[in-house]
Parts: sequence; structure tokens; C-alpha cells
Amino acid sequence: MKTRHIAFLGAALLAPAVMAQDISTEITVDRTIVPEQRNAERPANFVPSIQLPRVELKPLSLHEYLKASELTTILPVLEPASYGDTIAVTPYRGYAAIGYFPVYNLGASAGYRFINTHNTRLGAWMQFDGNSYKGNAGSDKYSYGDNTVSLGADFNRMFKAGHLAVGLEYMHGRTSMPALGVHAPGMENDVYTKVLNADAFKADASWWGRYKAFTYKASFEFEHFGYASYFNEQRYTPEIGVMLGGAQGKPSGGIDIKGDFLSCGNGDLTLLPYYNYNTATFSAHVGLKLDVRTGDMTIGATEVKRFHVAPDVLIGWAPVSMFAVEARVEGGDRINTAAGYYNLCHYFTPQEMRPYSNVPVDASLKFSVGPVAGVSLKLFGGYSMANDWLMPAQSVPSSTGGGITVWDPEHSSIVSDNQGWNPYYSLFVPYDIKGWLLGAGIGYRWRDIVDFEATAQMAPQASDKGYYRWVDRARYVVDASVKVHPVDKLDLELDYEFRGNRKLYNYVGMERKLGNKSDLSFGAAYRITPQFSVWARGENLLNHRYDLLLSVPAQGIKGLVGVSYKF
Repeated sequence: MKTRHIAFLGAALLAPAVMAQDISTEITVDRTIVPEQRNAERPANFVPSIQLPRVELKPLSLHEYLKASELTTILPVLEPASYGDTIAVTPYRGYAAIGYFPVYNLGASAGYRFINTHNTRLGAWMQFDGNSYKGNAGSDKYSYGDNTVSLGADFNRMFKAGHLAVGLEYMHGRTSMPALGVHAPGMENDVYTKVLNADAFKADASWWGRYKAFTYKASFEFEHFGYASYFNEQRYTPEIGVMLGGAQGKPSGGIDIKGDFLSCGNGDLTLLPYYNYNTATFSAHVGLKLDVRTGDMTIGATEVKRFHVAPDVLIGWAPVSMFAVEARVEGGDRINTAAGYYNLCHYFTPQEMRPYSNVPVDASLKFSVGPVAGVSLKLFGGYSMANDWLMPAQSVPSSTGGGITVWDPEHSSIVSDNQGWNPYYSLFVPYDIKGWLLGAGIGYRWRDIVDFEATAQMAPQASDKGYYRWVDRARYVVDASVKVHPVDKLDLELDYEFRGNRKLYNYVGMERKLGNKSDLSFGAAYRITPQFSVWARGENLLNHRYDLLLSVPAQGIKGLVGVSYKF
């Protein structure tokens, strides 16, 4: 499921403005088999905000660093490390961009490399995303708003023996939405604006090295997340790994060991032994994921399993240049964090979260044909199972705990909101979900002028059935995009996304409809000079109304119009 944000045109169209980057690694065999690494999929605009892509200067992991990798252009600042003891250098040190669209959609981003040589980089960046709009909740109209500022710095140093990377990032978010409570004496059912402030800090350090036939890595990450004085969480993630071999046509193998621990006592220790073999037409990665939970294994009156084993297999075969097959079987434990779910949805109660989720199996098979006369086709499908997977259930009033006094319409009485939380925050409820997924896609490319791609997917739908990565439980998903480059300095893009039959389910399996998402977007950018560009992008141009979450309406027509400059 793909989330679309209003972003600087560079995010939508390649962008001339050199800004943030998102490194998407692909294992390429003779440039024919390109198995795609699937990231955790974000819900479709569950956060009602217009955001620029964050500037992420993440170094490549050990496996990514040692194999062919491809940079997915999302406002790129830097290219990934190339080889040996050097880093690919861009001709620009800095960038700045700003965009605005009435009534209030604002985005701003800037960054600068203080040191920018072939073996050393030191840089800093900032980004602001904000919006405010009115939306209908039932028959009433309320105000919703979100403002997020992020600051970061990174340091990279290449040595002959390896690569050192250090990063820091701070985020402050301020979200506002309507709440139901006692706003004044005698007003027992008063609607007022509830403001939620969140802060996050992240620091990480990594080292990749090589000794004779061995390559190795070591890293540590610390993350703090909190809602003012209501909730705080710290996360510690150490990781080490070693691999032997890896030359083309020869096998390699290794093991990674990773810890993921929270300040509340929950944790997970993971061992990932694996074996790799690559030739000109065949690629195989065969491994296991062994998870050991270190926290309390009793949830309520139920004791859950401490040990889990899941496959980690990826096989690609391309006997000819116009045909490829990819098979993937994966799974594993996941420790649920408040910071992770804040990135999915700013309206949630971390006290309600189940500490662990597990995916016993997520299997997929994909066939790709082409390009033939510019046309490419793909057919794919799969089956997955997820246990205790957190899905949004519905926004309900709280009836326990201390904090502000609120009106509980379910019991027709005044109660205390749980530690000051908005009574209509979304609950993430654990579900056991399983089901198949089917899809097909077509693409067409004509020179460097036209690039078209469309996919259609479907999955079953019930409280215990569906595709677990689709958090809005959509039954049908259609994506289409056409990019046109009519002249050298002009880029145009038209996108359409449809998510049909979106629903939530409550504790007892009762469904609540969210409405279909039908989002038409258009963007254009013109490079006045190689450094200076003007751009515009609009989303939800059909002004389609649907809910992000229950009682949280989506914004109508939105967009950004702005300029960008790199120097």
C-alpha cells in the first residue's frame, strides 16, 4: 500500500532540487533479475498532514554495501557509497526549497554539507511540514491540524578498512483535533480543540569493514519518543554481522545478530543465518530468522510463545533478458513501538498496544515479461499470516484512568480521560490475519518522453482475513502513474490511487466503513536554470471525501506551489 504525500516536486517528479534521499536496495543479477526489497507499508494517509520527504542520509547496510544497489530518486542529496574508500560526490553542497498552498499547506526544507570530499562528509538539514483544514465528522465540521519540524546531522567517513557513519535526528510534532469533554462549567458535551505534542530523538552509529575474505558490521541505535508528560519510551538496537565470501558466481554465507529492546522491559533478540549464491541468471538468498522474546510473555491471562522461527528466502531466475521469476518467503517477530505507530497515525493510545506481533509466513511469487516494444507486464500473488498484528479498530472514548474530565456518550456519563489522552484517539487492536493477495501490472515507456505504469491488486476482507500490510483493510487497490518529459526543462506527472471498500473492525468484529479513497494528483516542474526550479503539485483534485480513521476526515483539495534552489 503506497502512501502519497504532497511533496516538493522533486519527490514527485525526479526533482531538480537536490534534497532528501531514500535508498532502495535491489539485488541485480546481470541487470535482468531485480527482486524488490519490500518495506513496511504505511497506511494510506492516516496522518492528515502534507509532508515533504524527510532528509534521510542512511548508510547502506552490510549486505547492501557489498552488492549492487540502486538509488531511488526522492529529492536526492547524495548517492550511496560507490566502492572501496571513496564516496560519490555531488556537485552541490546545499539545497533550499519552500512551498505553500491556501488555506494552510506549508513545506520547507534545507540542508548543507560542511565537509564534502571523496572520503568524508559532514552535513546538517532541517524540514518543516504543516497543514490545517476543516473536515466533516458526521453532520458537524471541525478543525484539524498538524505541524512537524525535524532537524538532523550526519557524518560519514570512508577508510580503506571500512566505513563509519554517525547520525542524529530530532523531531517535534504538534497535532490538533476535536475532542469531546467538559470545556467549561455546565457544558457537559462541549467540543474543544485538543493539542498533542510529541518529541523524538534518534542517534545511531555504524561501522562496516572487511578483513581478507570476511566482511563485518557493527551498529547501535538509540531512540527516545514521548508525548509531553503523558508517555515516554526509549529504544535500544544493537547489531553485529559477519559474512564470508561473496564474489560473483561463488557462494557466500554469514550471520547477523540483532537486539531490539524497550525501556518498558520488552525486547527481542534475533539471529539471521543465511547462504547466498549468485550467477548471471540466478540469484538465491536462503536463511532463517530466529527470534527470542526477552520481555514478559504473559498478556492478561494468556501466555504467549517466547521462541519463533521464520523463513528468509529470496530466489530469482531470469533465463532470458525479457523474462524473470521471483519467489520470496519471509516472516519474523516485530516489537511494537510507540514511535513506529506515531509514524503511522498521530492519533493513537500507546497504552493499548500489544507489545509483540509475529508473521509466521509471508510468501509471494512474481512473473515479469518485457520490455517488448516498450511494454512490460507482471503478474504476482501471495499468501500471508500475521498474529497479534496491530490494526486500527475504531476511535472510541476512554472510560478509565486519570487526567482531564470528558463526556462518555456510550455510558451517558462524565468520566476521566486516560492520562489526559484525547477520548477519540484511535485504538490499535491485535488481530490474527491471514489471506491471499493477487495483482497484475502493466508498464509502457517511450524513449525518455513518456513513462506509464499501472497495477491492480485485491485481497479478501474480514476481521480475520486480508493482507496484513494494508492497514485500512482495503479490498481493491489500483495505482496508475504517467510521467511526461515533453521538453528538456519540463517534467509533468499524473497519478491516480483508488482504495476500495476500506473498513475497520472493532473488538467483536463489527465493521465500520471508512469510505473509498479516490485520489487524483498532478505535478509539474520547470527548471529555469540547473540550480533554480519552480514547481507545483496538487492532490485529491477530485475533492473526494473519505475518512483517514473513524471520525478523522481526509483533507480535500491540497497541494504545494513553490521554488527550490541547490547550491
